[in-house]
Amino acid sequence: RALQAIPGWTWEPRRSRYDRNLRVLRQHVARHGWAAMAQDTRAKTGEPIGRWVNHVRVRYRAGELPDDLAAELERIPGWQWEPRDARDARNLVLLQRFVRRRGKDALRKTTVVDGVQLGAWYMRCGERLRRGTLPRELNRALAAIDPARWRRKRAARAAGQL
Repeated sequence: RALQAIPGWTWEPRRSRYDRNLRVLRQHVARHGWAAMAQDTRAKTGEPIGRWVNHVRVRYRAGELPDDLAAELERIPGWQWEPRDARDARNLVLLQRFVRRRGKDALRKTTVVDGVQLGAWYMRCGERLRRGTLPRELNRALAAIDPARWRRKRAARAAGQL
């Protein structure tokens, strides 16, 4: 009883933090959208909201996130458990359209399409291939765009040269 009389006391401090962070996240997304969300993003209140978003995604993947919190997050417009997958899908469509219009040889590291640093993204995909973290479907799609270049990248990875 004495503990419950203390202002702010809770028997479930983690749940209380989740509720506070959910409120802050909703406000931040309503104000700035998801495009402004990065790991180092801080809410107007100073809360490290980007780090918290990453934390709950990691806990979700590990099966450690309470179902009710997962459901609350999924109710936030634009929420994604795997934002990189959505970004890759969007960038792949941009790349395919770019290659159809301009040809694969026109792609440079500095190429920007619709505000997306498409050339840099393509280069990072090569790095992800080297590290073994490029999703198989994306690997196949990129190989279909430029089979010779992607074969060289895969061969270099196999030889440990990438």
